[in-house]
Amino acid sequence: MKAIILAAGQGSRLKPKTDNLPKCLVQVKNVPILNYQLEALNRLGITECVIVVGFMGDLIRQEAGDKFGDLHISYVDNKYFIEIGFGYYEFHKILFEKFCKYG
Repeated sequence: MKAIILAAGQGSRLKPKTDNLPKCLVQVKNVPILNYQLEALNRLGITECVIVVGFMGDLIRQEAGDKFGDLHISYVDNKYFIEIGFGYYEFHKILFEKFCKYG
């Protein structure tokens, strides 16, 4: 099983917590929100996860790494993260490249 996590946004509604931190790394009970998502996916037996990053994507990569338990993690950069919404074309492209197999 595969999963995708959209984590490219700036989290402007969480300011000032997100001035220097992407919203998925804001902590709840001293644990980044992203870790709760990764833990849940790992518990469900998901084996591959693509995290779409944009705003401060390097911090997200540093926190999550390339493996979380049995969950293998890869990343896709969303260069349009500052625009409202994700951009349908880019999202569609990512879904087909990472999740769809032909033949």
